[in-house]
Amino acid sequence: MRAAITASRAVVDRALASNDAVYGLTTQVGHGKDTRLSEEEIRGEQTFLVMSHSGGVGPPLPTPQVRAALAVRLNGIARGGSGASLAAAELLAAMLNAGVHPIVPEIGSVGAADLGPMAGMAQVAIGRGRATYLGEPLDGGEALHRAGIAPLTLSGRDGLALISANGVSIGHAALVVARAERAAAAADVAAALSMEATTANPSIIHPRIARAKPILGQVAAADHLRELLEGSELMQPDAPHSVQDALSFRVVPQVHGALREYVAAVRNAVTTELNASDDNPLASVPDQTMISNGNFHPMVLAISCDALRIAVAQVGQLSERRMSHLWDAFMQ
Repeated sequence: MRAAITASRAVVDRALASNDAVYGLTTQVGHGKDTRLSEEEIRGEQTFLVMSHSGGVGPPLPTPQVRAALAVRLNGIARGGSGASLAAAELLAAMLNAGVHPIVPEIGSVGAADLGPMAGMAQVAIGRGRATYLGEPLDGGEALHRAGIAPLTLSGRDGLALISANGVSIGHAALVVARAERAAAAADVAAALSMEATTANPSIIHPRIARAKPILGQVAAADHLRELLEGSELMQPDAPHSVQDALSFRVVPQVHGALREYVAAVRNAVTTELNASDDNPLASVPDQTMISNGNFHPMVLAISCDALRIAVAQVGQLSERRMSHLWDAFMQ
């Protein structure tokens, strides 16, 4: 990890020494991308980027999301390619270990990526902004002081490396994946209990049915339901049940299977983003150059999360319809 960070930072130092035009390093950002910075401006640019890009509205991000965002950025720096200094990585690790949690608004950004909230976190890293330490809201500098952490002095590309990232989006998505996996398993349990309560027909989870339409999520849902109902009277050959149940029972493997499919899609997208070098510009060690790019745009992750939201809604809708049948059965 340290070797990758050091090699990446060396590319930045080389670009500074050559005085080449490098986005956010020797030039301004955004609309000013082609405006070169003077030597004096270069020295203050990284702090300017951190201070000028922080902003937002709404309540603070929950602490788990803040910690996830810090961890995502630390992991990205550790992969190499960001051009951040070893000191920047060590500062983020120290904040996580000590429990210094930046206070940043839940809504808002400037331009692409999670610039707004990430800039708010970077402010704390340099001893500004606001943070909590041991649950107490404090000025960022005071929070670091109480935790025994010296503020980071920005150099090279540190400011842009800390803010130009999707730490909040990727970190939040990682937390959502874990919750969605638990929800998928819990949904199967609820469906199995509903089947027991209504003496439902278990033909819907027959192995041949699951494998007649080999969608992996659907097969997994059917297998889990069979496991949950193992030993139930429903599974006996002579068990009394209707020839065919209502749709909200009959399509449980298909709907729950779809949820599993999109949980897997988000997990794959999150895993890729967590282990990617998505900085712009990229400090390419093999080429010893800084390369402008659009890897900060996590399109696969965004689309996968949108699809997951739809899949969760479908599972909830099916559960609500089964509740209606349960109510009718018990009121008769």
